[in-house]
Amino acid sequence: MRTVTSSSSASTTERHGDRQAPRRLWPVVLGGAGSGILLWMGHPPADIGLLGFVALVPMLLVARSPKRGASAGLVSGIVFFGLLLRWVFPFAWFAWFFLVAFLALQMVLVGWMAGAIFTRLGTVWWLVGIPAVLALTEWVRGRWPLGGFAWGELGTTQQGITVTRSLAAVGGVVALSWLVGVVNCIFAVLIDAALRRRPAPRGTAAAAAAVVLVVTLGGWMFRPRTDPVGELSVGIVQANRFEDDDVSPDKMVEEHMDATETLPRGLDLIVWGESSIWDQPITEMLTGEIADSAVGVPVLANAYVRGPDDTTFENTNLLIGPDGDVVDRYVKRHVVPFGERVPWRSALGFVRQLDQVPRDAVPGDAVGTFDTAGGRAASVICFESAFSDPVRDSVREGAEGIFVLTNNASFGRSELSEQYLALTRMRAVENHRAEAVVAVSGRSALIDADGAMRVVTGLFEPKTLEWGMPLHDDRTIYTRFGDWFVFVAVALVACTLAAMRSRRRVPDDTGVLDILGSDCGATGMRG
Repeated sequence: MRTVTSSSSASTTERHGDRQAPRRLWPVVLGGAGSGILLWMGHPPADIGLLGFVALVPMLLVARSPKRGASAGLVSGIVFFGLLLRWVFPFAWFAWFFLVAFLALQMVLVGWMAGAIFTRLGTVWWLVGIPAVLALTEWVRGRWPLGGFAWGELGTTQQGITVTRSLAAVGGVVALSWLVGVVNCIFAVLIDAALRRRPAPRGTAAAAAAVVLVVTLGGWMFRPRTDPVGELSVGIVQANRFEDDDVSPDKMVEEHMDATETLPRGLDLIVWGESSIWDQPITEMLTGEIADSAVGVPVLANAYVRGPDDTTFENTNLLIGPDGDVVDRYVKRHVVPFGERVPWRSALGFVRQLDQVPRDAVPGDAVGTFDTAGGRAASVICFESAFSDPVRDSVREGAEGIFVLTNNASFGRSELSEQYLALTRMRAVENHRAEAVVAVSGRSALIDADGAMRVVTGLFEPKTLEWGMPLHDDRTIYTRFGDWFVFVAVALVACTLAAMRSRRRVPDDTGVLDILGSDCGATGMRG
């Protein structure tokens, strides 16, 4: 069938092109913003995990070309990460700006890929390529640059849903992000076909059945079911009630010792949060006083220990024995860029906010496992539990329980603490290890090996907790093989790119939101 375009209609199209362009833009903005808001609501503080299964749908429905997809992805990324990380803004606005801009590039790539797949292969190929690209880009940005930033992973939306989060024990959060991405693509394909009044592409029903099968088998048949091999009697101290940074190191230690004296006798271990000893010399007198307050129980506490020179320090967990001796220590390996160290300090000297970080943290090089009366445990520090590797390394070194010492006081009563707990919760599931999150000012938490939250404390509320921490010595598939699913994602992306290279089909580029907005003159349906 030939289409004849008259000169008058052509000139009309040319004449009104500039007016149509803005109208064609609004569906892209609306779709991208819709996905950004849904992604944000899938994470704390809203924490509506089921939204994770549909959060990408609006963006996909407008990705009818690489350019439109990338544009929608940019809007989605800016909205999502801008809202998710708003707690960074009061602390350092420039860090918020650059962090959001960098993280939004991930969504740009996902959107571009969605548009490219649509124009070359059709929507059914979204099921193959988009979840894999999403999972792969999340994995990369969680490690690069400067050690990466893991906030906002799609799989973390499932931290409150038992069935789906248990899949992290098989393939980690990267596999869980892929699975949730597949469900998003299924919904997008079905909605697109329904609104266009066309049959759903072949294979969609099969993909839906496969997802259900993976969730059922992976979540319930392959989840760890071993019983604990022991129990560690632990006392947790959350002592900082001060909502400003004016509290002195001496006062901080005093508050912790006073709270420690209220704990029952006969515990195996007492744990204080990050910065509980703070930035002061670790003397025999100080550790002796701490030991006296614990009455014969070892204390795991945290201090900023002087580094190789006056311009450096080591963020260190200290295990103080009953006699006041420091019997073990762990130096934080994954330090926070621009929070604990300043990359390119000399070049960035004009940024006055960086004066808040006058010294650079020196990273450690050893895993923080240690022996207790009840069994072998490990500690990590704050930012480290947002990443999979530090906890997995500890479990591979024999840790049967995990202690996470943290200090989120600088971020006040923002949603940072809730988001942090969501990330830390996934580490428990990945490795099937109970975790005690000990926050100097809250929120502290007791987390079972399956990710169930036993207790969560409030912010800036002095609190002590006692817990018989269950110890496990099994190893999950994820603990044994790590991020093996990354290779699957690479293979799926390679398959999709190969298919795109061999085919040049250009389907209808009218998006669903364009159809809904056709009365505004955005565009019409073709063919």
